Formats: sequence, structure tokens, C-alpha cells
Amino acid sequence: MLGLLFLTSVGSIACDVCGGMVGILPNENKHSVSLFYRYRAFKNEYFNGNNWFPDGGLLRTEHSSDAVAGVPSYEVFRVAELRGRLMFHKKWDLIINLPYTQNKESVGDEVESISGIGDMSFFANRYWSNSHKKTQLNYRFSAGFGFKLPSGKNNNLNNKGQRISLYNQAGTGSLDYLVLGNIMLGYKRWGLTVNSLFRINNYNLFNERIGPIASASASLFRKIKVNDELLVAISINTAYEHTRGIQIGKNWQKDTSMKLISCGSGLQIIWKNISFESQVLLPAYEPKEYNSQMSMVRFVSGFVFNI
Repeated sequence: MLGLLFLTSVGSIACDVCGGMVGILPNENKHSVSLFYRYRAFKNEYFNGNNWFPDGGLLRTEHSSDAVAGVPSYEVFRVAELRGRLMFHKKWDLIINLPYTQNKESVGDEVESISGIGDMSFFANRYWSNSHKKTQLNYRFSAGFGFKLPSGKNNNLNNKGQRISLYNQAGTGSLDYLVLGNIMLGYKRWGLTVNSLFRINNYNLFNERIGPIASASASLFRKIKVNDELLVAISINTAYEHTRGIQIGKNWQKDTSMKLISCGSGLQIIWKNISFESQVLLPAYEPKEYNSQMSMVRFVSGFVFNI
């Protein structure tokens, strides 16, 4: 029940692999349009199947009801996301994200799916300190704020006519507030980027909400110049995610919280004004008592077109 929260557009505002500004990577201070695919899987303690693709494939999708003790279950969340970035000032940009979600939950022999437009978000970001000099050391610090709009449907029903869990809906049904910070450093062919995101969630029409979300990620990367038009960057990545879970009225729901540290690697290939980015993260630390579904894998891949 824990994946959709971090697979929607909110987590994608921060760069997924290395970023592309401050002279650390090409195409800084440009507008961009990008398309990303995000995949995430979870399982309970009784599931013994494939830890990467429990439903047998990266692109398949369906969905189901709550887990039952002793019955194997897994959950898969997929998002195809269209992003736009507008540099409307040398120190400001506007980021817009529109996700399309496909979610699946399988409990025993019961499988159900749901798909649809997710919650759209937009973000205004300001560059407070930004080095453009062609020196060995470059840096950037940026911070901004934004909103997540209740554009996704949040009253989907299962095949028994019951409303499914909030985590598994296409949208949350609430207007949420976002705060983002980013630090980037580059020295010669090495770079480091650190992103942090805090999200404050409001109640929806069902008197429920997801608790405040805190997440952070860091990437250490190295650039490899192939020729004047082609650049490759490989990275080592880590991410932290935490939320207290779902709150209905004043009551927090058991087994809906998350506390996770994950680690993995990333690859970015830049050719002229086009880049391909991909990242895989696996759980490194996740206390079992926080939730009923444990993380399996998180995968992000996409293309960015700079204008």
C-alpha cells in the first residue's frame, strides 16, 4: 500500500540521476520537455516470487484488495509522466508534471487494476547561488515551492463495489503544498547533487489524508566525455523516504507508514540537446514494523529534450 505516494510527479521534480545545470553537465539554463517511466514494487512476508517483477513483466498492470494474514500479496505501481521546464528568468524556472498511473495489487488469487490521470503538480524554483564559470569547481543552490493539484480520480471501486485504499488511487483528492531544495557541486569530471523534498498534505472529501512526507536523495557521479557531442555520466545513488501514513479524521491507520533508505546506480547519456536517464534503487534499510508491504525495487527511466 505504499508505492504510489512516491511515484507520482512529486518525487520527479528533483533530478533523477545527476541533473544538468551549473556547468556540471550540458544544457544548463534551457527549456525542456521530458517523458519518464517510473516503476515500483512491494511484497508482504508471504510472497516468494520475483523480487523485481512480481507480476511477470515490467509493463503489465492489474490491482486488488487488502492483504490477509498468511496470504501472499504484492503491489506494483507504474507512472508515465510528462514534464515541462520553463526558464522564464535567469534565476527562476517553472516545472510542470502530469502523471498517468497504472496500479496493481494482488492478494492470493484476487487481482485488480486501476489506471488514469494522476495528480498534476507545478513548482517555481529559484537559483540563489549559481556558478557558470568554466573552472574546475562549479556549484549551485536552488530552492522553491509548489502545489499538487487534486486532478486524479480518488474514488475508484474494486470489483466488490468497495472504495480501494487511498494509496492505490490514481490521485489523493487533496491540494498539497511542496517545498524543494537542491545543492549541486562539480569538480573536474566529478559531481555531487543532493535533493530534499517536503510535502504537506491536506484532507480530501473522505476526511482522509496522507501524513507529511519527507524525502531526500543524493547522487555522486562521474562524467565520461566520448566526443564533442556525446557525454556519459555514471552515478551512485541513495534515497530516504518517510511518512507516518494515512490519517482518517484524527486516527492514524496501522501499517500504512513508511521509513526507507534505498541505494543503487544511475546512467545518463547526453547527445547534443537530448539525454537519456535511468536509475535503479534497491532497499538498504526498512524497519519491518513500519508497514505491511516491504519495498522490492524502484526503477526510473526517461528522455529529456532541451530547447
